[in-house]
Amino acid sequence: MICASISRKVLSVGPAPDSKGGVATVLKTYAENMECFRLIATYRETCVAGKLWLAMTGILRMIGLMLSGEIRIVHVHASSETSFRRKAIFVRIAHVFRRKIIVHLHAGDFATYFDRHPHTVARTLRRADLIICVSEYMRGILAERGFRNNVTVLYNPVRLPEHNPLQKPDKPDSLSILFLGAIVDYKGIFDLTEHIASHRDSCPTGTKLHIAGDGDRQRLERIIREGDISDLVVYEGWADDNTKAALLADADIYVQPSRMEALGISIIEAMGYGLPIVATAVGGIPELVTDGYNGYLVSLGDMAGLSAYIRRLAANPGERRSMGMRSAEMATRFTPENIMKELENIYKELSER
Repeated sequence: MICASISRKVLSVGPAPDSKGGVATVLKTYAENMECFRLIATYRETCVAGKLWLAMTGILRMIGLMLSGEIRIVHVHASSETSFRRKAIFVRIAHVFRRKIIVHLHAGDFATYFDRHPHTVARTLRRADLIICVSEYMRGILAERGFRNNVTVLYNPVRLPEHNPLQKPDKPDSLSILFLGAIVDYKGIFDLTEHIASHRDSCPTGTKLHIAGDGDRQRLERIIREGDISDLVVYEGWADDNTKAALLADADIYVQPSRMEALGISIIEAMGYGLPIVATAVGGIPELVTDGYNGYLVSLGDMAGLSAYIRRLAANPGERRSMGMRSAEMATRFTPENIMKELENIYKELSER
């Protein structure tokens, strides 16, 4: 827990914690672990008029807080595209008022976005006193583009289950595979479901893939329907905290077929529930999954290899358990207690500059 004497001087800028998505999840955890959590919400699920109102009131509130002199550090959480452009406005305001600025980058596709708008992105990043990356992979992207100083890595915090995740009842006749994340191309979930549809005969008996998340659900449901794989793939819709916890507790294997990933917060959540991970070796994922130790990694787009490892784990409950135990051990690195202590040190160091 970051005490009020430090946290009341910090203003966070990012999506509302009750919004959908990984950044909102991170900010929700921050809010629960800071005695005083100040946030200007720049995004919330609402209509266009509501979003415009949110932006206008956010800018006015930001200026008011700057004039009050209460805030020393402005901690801006950004992704790419519209998210980054919105946050650039708040970075500019903080820069005008000479506040310490943290730009916290969360986007898996940030390299692509940077390369499309190099001057605009670089101008915003140069205004930061510190850039936080969510993985070493992200730090490498910035180094390749000339940002090597005042860059650090802070992994995302994840709340672990209160019960022992390894104490699961045996399910001899069924196997649950889980995917949590946005239903979009770069998450690779369409690649995986299309592969299942064209290779359904190779799927182990009793195995089901459960998919939870928001996005292009119509496309996903069409693949399931036209591929006649409703007995193999179940779309759970958007999962709130309780539903997600139930899905993780019931799962036997976690799968992440992403084409790009800054880190993979859902992977950390699955590790916390003692699950072996089968994933593509892209972005920050290899920082979480050690091939052959707590899961298996495959090359980008290798759905055949990913499916083969799922079949291997399906046939070897002992290997699932041993890999799951290692995942649970590794997940303790990402508890809110550990990550928030690192964040507190960042705030202290920046305040003293």
